[in-house]
Amino acid sequence: MTTQWAIVEWVPASDPRFAELMRGREEIYGHLNETAFVTAMEHYFVTVQKERLKNGRTLYLLELR
Repeated sequence: MTTQWAIVEWVPASDPRFAELMRGREEIYGHLNETAFVTAMEHYFVTVQKERLKNGRTLYLLELR
């Protein structure tokens, strides 16, 4: 546990598992995209490292501002 670092996996809406979980909740989550995520988290964190995975997901290593 840490209060300085976070590892976040961004799962795009095109991911089959995300689509399955979002089913019926498009009004709540349909607007989510990676750009909106990055914009929101930049208020609190600095991206130290970003790695795009073969499955289309992205791992972010974040440090608290």
